[in-house]
Amino acid sequence: MPIPYRDGEISIQASEFHYCYPKDDDGPYSQVEVAIFDKNGFRVREGSPDMLKEWADDPTYDKPIYAYVPVGRVIELLKDDGYTDENIYGIFRRLEQKDKLSKQFERPRDHYNREN
Repeated sequence: MPIPYRDGEISIQASEFHYCYPKDDDGPYSQVEVAIFDKNGFRVREGSPDMLKEWADDPTYDKPIYAYVPVGRVIELLKDDGYTDENIYGIFRRLEQKDKLSKQFERPRDHYNREN
């Protein structure tokens, strides 16, 4: 779910396929997966100071995915960027609704193994 952030976007993801807790599609989530993108859509390291460095999947890589980031830290990032409590509540509400809605449209896991 890309959200305007600084000069680009922040992506906050949570589902059974993301680095989050709980690792399911139901939430509510206490930890989420985060990625930061510049204005051209390229993944980048979070600004200076890097408030997410301890959650980087590879601390030496300049385009990390941030795994299992506490929701409280994400809220700090968003507030630092000017988001209000109401905005932040809406972001996390959409995150949880998106995951529940996506389950309605999933194909059965054995979709490719079916006999016709």
